[in-house]
Parts: sequence; structure tokens; C-alpha cells
Amino acid sequence: MSKPLTFSSILTRSPTTGQPSVDIPIPIAALAETYVTKSEDEVPLSGAGTYNVDVAMFASLAGIGAKFISVEVQADASPAAAAVMVQVNAGGATGQFELAPGGFLIYSNPDPTADGVLSMELVHTADATVIIRVFG
Repeated sequence: MSKPLTFSSILTRSPTTGQPSVDIPIPIAALAETYVTKSEDEVPLSGAGTYNVDVAMFASLAGIGAKFISVEVQADASPAAAAVMVQVNAGGATGQFELAPGGFLIYSNPDPTADGVLSMELVHTADATVIIRVFG
């Protein structure tokens, strides 16, 4: 059974120095879809290595890519905190996104196909906590 999924974003900034901030809706970053499958996980990473995001998070997509993914690296005041590299579909080093502690990545594809996001790996060099959500 399909369930509603909505996401919207607003960029808040000052148009010029000294002026009050204004909200700027980003319509292209809005999503109003339905989903059938949902997986959410908090992943504690330790030391250095590559973490393959649980296959079960993507297996329920039945060969069709994800509609919505969010990846959040929890902020950490530790001096050892380092960025986490996010790669999809075994993209390798050239296909990675860097997320420093406190950073996030939002991905939306309203009409995924078998060419969509079907797997994810987290490459890390230090301890970190990552929250992942996958909707299909």
C-alpha cells in the first residue's frame, strides 16, 4: 500500500549585507510522492574502512532505484572527526560525495528505474555516526 511522502526545502539568507534574512523556497527541491518501502538506520562507524549499507535497505526496492534518500553525518566536536565519503552503486573513489560531520545529502528521484540508486557504501577514516533513510 502506498503512503504519502513529502519533502520541501527553504534557503534562508540575507539578500545584502546588513539586511534581514529572507526565506527563498526551492521548488525544484520539493517532493510530493508516495512510497511503498521505507528503511531507516543509525550507523555507528568505527575507525577506518568501508561500510556497505545494509542490503535489506535497498533489497525491498525490487530492482528499481530509490525515490528518496537522506544521509546525515552527526556533528562531532572531537578533534578526530573526519568526513565520510558516500558512494552509490559501487561508484568508486571518483563517484563519492564528501560529508563532513554536520553535513547531509538529500537525493530525490520521482520516477526511478533500474539505473537508479540501488546500493550505497560509506568510506570512513574515523569514528562517525551516520543516519540513513531510504524510501522506494
